[in-house]
Amino acid sequence: MCHDNKTLREIANYEVKTKNLQQEKHLQQLKVLLPSLPPYVFKYFQKNRKRSATTLFNYANDYKLFFKFLANNAWVLDTLEKDYVLPVDIPISILSDLPLEEAEEFQGYLDGKFEQRTVNRRISSLKSLFNYLTQKSEDPITKEPYFYRNVFAKIETTKVSTDPVKRADSFEQKIYKGNEDLRFLDFIATDYEKSLSPTKLRYFLRDKNRDLAILSLFLGSGLRLSELAFLQLEDINFEENSLGVFRKGHTGKVHVTVNPRAMDELKEYLHTRSENYGCANDEKHVFFTKYKGSFSPFSTRSIQDLVEKYSKAFNVNKRLTPHKLRHTFATKHWTANKDLIGLQTQLGHTSSEITSSYTHVGKEKQHKNLENMDKLED
Repeated sequence: MCHDNKTLREIANYEVKTKNLQQEKHLQQLKVLLPSLPPYVFKYFQKNRKRSATTLFNYANDYKLFFKFLANNAWVLDTLEKDYVLPVDIPISILSDLPLEEAEEFQGYLDGKFEQRTVNRRISSLKSLFNYLTQKSEDPITKEPYFYRNVFAKIETTKVSTDPVKRADSFEQKIYKGNEDLRFLDFIATDYEKSLSPTKLRYFLRDKNRDLAILSLFLGSGLRLSELAFLQLEDINFEENSLGVFRKGHTGKVHVTVNPRAMDELKEYLHTRSENYGCANDEKHVFFTKYKGSFSPFSTRSIQDLVEKYSKAFNVNKRLTPHKLRHTFATKHWTANKDLIGLQTQLGHTSSEITSSYTHVGKEKQHKNLENMDKLED
């Protein structure tokens, strides 16, 4: 069941509401993904085109994984009496007749590869798709939904504990504590290069200012990965030590305060950006990489790899992610200020319940508090 010419034209013209470069990028990536999915799935996206490009792109990735799983599933191949099938060619009858045990097998496949929150999100994406196919879709011939049996309505997700104390304890094991974040930055600035070969050293010295700026911004502002990756020159305000970013729930850019050290690192990077990457001084995108003599915007995946590389070099037992650097900032902010509303605003949380995770003292701090009580004189 490959896409017909009409569907392909619709995909080429597919548009959703976009607000910024990140949304525009995800829209283009969505257009690349859609032809690899069955036509009836594209109809689902048409129905939901008012959602953000980022949301739909995430859904498309979830569906791509699901249909790839089906294309290699023994029950599917036996049902179709084929030895090989492409995900785009999975007929809708496979979904209508999919046994519960096969749906549960896919859930088990996810359990073995992803954290529970990610598994729940992907199952939720499929619940949305199957809800559309069984209730809101319309077959052009019968004028009825494509089918009525919704197997994913029978799939239950595992509730993830939101206990704030447990979340705080979990954070403590995966973030930098005390002044460990500052030691990490000093390590990159002075010691990391000492162990590099001449070739790696050359590339590191070219990227050093960029990498320090990125790491410092995460640790000095609590920015999300997407917010940092899609930063524009016009977003930078050195006088106010702030950056403008798009955030959920806001129609325009929100100005996020950044600590002075991070802004100094950013300024130092911008002074060398044109020379190191060959871009114009007024190039609107902030962070670049260079490959075979050409510059291009630094991707979110590359930033994730950068954080993992440096954190592993600093402490092989504590490989961090951009999100864990954000947690590091948030925990340190709360410890220093005890300002829940200020921290919620800084992080861009829509709910204080999420922010409150950082206000609970972890086990290590609890032990120290009790030890301090024993030291009190009568």
